[in-house]
Amino acid sequence: MIMLYFHRIVNSGQSEPAGSEHKAEKGFIIKLPKRETLLVVAAIAIILVFSYQVRIIGFYNPDGTPKWPFLRNVDSYSYFSEVESMLDGSGSYTLGSRLYQHVTVAAYRLFVGQEVTMESLTQFLIWWPAFLISLAAIPAYFLGRYIYDRKAGVLSAFFVVMSPNIASRTLAGDPDSDVFVILMAVLSLALFAIALRKFDASKPLGVKSLLYALLGGLGVALFAITWPGYWFVFFIAAGAIIGKIILTVAQLRLEKKPGSEAKAFAKAWFIHFIVFILTFWIFTAPVMGIMSIENPFSQLGISADLFGGGGIKSEEGSFPNVYVSVAELQHGGQAGDVINRAAGVEFGSASTQIDSGLLSLISPFALSVFAVAYLIYSYVRRRDHLDTLLVIGLWMIGMVYSSVSAVRFGIFLAPAISVAAAIGLSKLWNITFKRGGGKEHLNYVIAFFGGLLALALYSVSNRAEVAMYTFFALLVVLAVMVYLKKIVSRHVALGIISYFTVFGALVFYAVPTQAISVSTGTILNDNWWAGLNWIRENTESCATIATYWDPGHFIRAIAKRPVVFDGASQNAQIGVPYDGEKRGFEILPLDHGIKQLVRYDEDSLVRARIKDIAAALMTSNETMATEILRDYKGDCSEMYFLASQDLVFKSVWWSYFATWDPTATDPKGVQMQYAFLQQARRTPIQSLGLIGFEYPAGNEQSFILCQNNGTISTCSDSIIGMLKAGNSFVRLSRIIYPVQDGLQIVEDRDGEVGGTVFIPEPEGSYIVYMPEELEGSMFTRMFFFNGLGMEKFELVGNWGGEFKLYRVLFDAQGEV
Repeated sequence: MIMLYFHRIVNSGQSEPAGSEHKAEKGFIIKLPKRETLLVVAAIAIILVFSYQVRIIGFYNPDGTPKWPFLRNVDSYSYFSEVESMLDGSGSYTLGSRLYQHVTVAAYRLFVGQEVTMESLTQFLIWWPAFLISLAAIPAYFLGRYIYDRKAGVLSAFFVVMSPNIASRTLAGDPDSDVFVILMAVLSLALFAIALRKFDASKPLGVKSLLYALLGGLGVALFAITWPGYWFVFFIAAGAIIGKIILTVAQLRLEKKPGSEAKAFAKAWFIHFIVFILTFWIFTAPVMGIMSIENPFSQLGISADLFGGGGIKSEEGSFPNVYVSVAELQHGGQAGDVINRAAGVEFGSASTQIDSGLLSLISPFALSVFAVAYLIYSYVRRRDHLDTLLVIGLWMIGMVYSSVSAVRFGIFLAPAISVAAAIGLSKLWNITFKRGGGKEHLNYVIAFFGGLLALALYSVSNRAEVAMYTFFALLVVLAVMVYLKKIVSRHVALGIISYFTVFGALVFYAVPTQAISVSTGTILNDNWWAGLNWIRENTESCATIATYWDPGHFIRAIAKRPVVFDGASQNAQIGVPYDGEKRGFEILPLDHGIKQLVRYDEDSLVRARIKDIAAALMTSNETMATEILRDYKGDCSEMYFLASQDLVFKSVWWSYFATWDPTATDPKGVQMQYAFLQQARRTPIQSLGLIGFEYPAGNEQSFILCQNNGTISTCSDSIIGMLKAGNSFVRLSRIIYPVQDGLQIVEDRDGEVGGTVFIPEPEGSYIVYMPEELEGSMFTRMFFFNGLGMEKFELVGNWGGEFKLYRVLFDAQGEV
């Protein structure tokens, strides 16, 4: 509705070309008439407030109290820790890539004060990210405005901040770096768009032209010191300038213009390019090094070899390429899937129950395709909008490629599609909304009526039917008015466009973003919160908490204890003193296919931390596990190991790193997992004359366990259970189930199916199948069997069966 309200802003004049033929305007800010200026400011203010409220609503109860006393995600606590240390003076960080943290510290002191407590910082970090990302509406407006026109600017502001793809990573209580990275990416592109539009090629060495070129370089430099992936904006800017020079010079020659004209144009924009590059280098070199200008080019590779450089596809590369297990860096899927996510089709379909195939036909991506086609036509026929075409084209093509390679880049494809869709919509409005004839009021009536019908979707649950009924109602009314000669056929198009403007704003942006905000919970929960606070209050401050990397930020920020590694140091190594004669790499085979990798240096033995913890989780040898952990104990008298429920499903990754072997034909690890199988039905076992519980395992396979008086039991004296494959049965080897005094282990020596079936409860509502490599692992014994029979790991706390903490009991050699 915001664009319907402010369509007069744009229609006060024709669409403003963004090509090179546009004359530079005086001053840095366009002087709009007072009324239009106020309307733009009001529109952006409404968008800011709406964006903030939608993001924050999901974190609070109706009475205004927070739903949780903690933040949403793991990485939220990485930034919590860094900001806390900067506020209390215990940590000192250079600007580097921590511009976000410095801005957050300044904002905390401005809005909260000097005193820092966990509660006050948590409360601040709940609303701060929602507020910060909402500010992106301002540069998004200027981006759309200077790249096309004011209507595109206001639409861009709404679409960018309300994109569900972006909202899912920028909710209240989730102060991850994405918030600031997205803001700075849009800001850098907006500053470049202003510079591109305002540069006066007739006066390339004029003060204003030089300042605008400097502005473009400054924008990219700010993004560069914010995030290492800034290179895509650098290449959009550089590519747009170079493309502009090449295409315009070629155009002038084809038109047989004097060679001096082409030469002067190329010289002017070459000066702009040099000033842009120099500005970028001047502002980044003090932070990123003297060769900062080379950094964007080093990021072009699609493989992520962590020993030799960066890249955007992290499934590839040499060990320790731990980022293969980071979801946001994994392959994004097929291009169609990537585009649908970025365009909000998947989110919109899930939120409104409207068919995704239908939505894709009218999605922001469809509008962006129309916009690009129009821009190409406009340039070919009228030599207009070259700048817009270059920026949007490079942005969309580059981000589709990057998003397919690594899913995280979808958050930068989303604003590209949003801005392009805004341009497409703006063009459609410019075509249909016309003045004159003494019936200008009909434009407003039709636009208001079409938008009002679409708005009816917002407050109902069955939106698919309402969307169809309201659209047909609109067509009927418009047809009647045309028949009665109250309106002309152009008004029909205007009514449909106004309907789909509001429809798209709701279905692809507002509705799914609100649903994400309301339905998204926290990774942290009450069990974790209680366990982490117990650690802080009941263990020595020097006690290391060993576990897999994911909860490392939780442990450091809430429990205030050191960890072996966390989400910022998955590829870290440890060096322990060594005075032997060996040199180089050695692979040490351990039990269950574990391959320990060590490097012997002159005075140290180096190991990958992720290898150590993965081996400690997977081995069944307690002594070996404690020997590995001893090197992380330091001088403290205590050390703990955390076995948590989330590691059950992450076994595919800790088993992968435990078994990784660089000398193998396929130098990757083996992914193993626990299979949780739900009881589906009871089935007769005719050969035994019994009724069994059946647990489907996929591929026409099922585990069959016998029952007696409603509880699991053995089938006979020799048969404990079977695996059904089609119509044949194969005997199981081992089942384990809890009894009053511990665990009952029942084995079938003639069993053919390796591994163990664990039955957590007598009724057998579900079972857990453990492959042979995991059935006796340290993690299995700690998490599933609660440490039963273990001698070197003492269970000291169990919170809800989800968070189980063990004290590691070293021998005399390991004690201080």
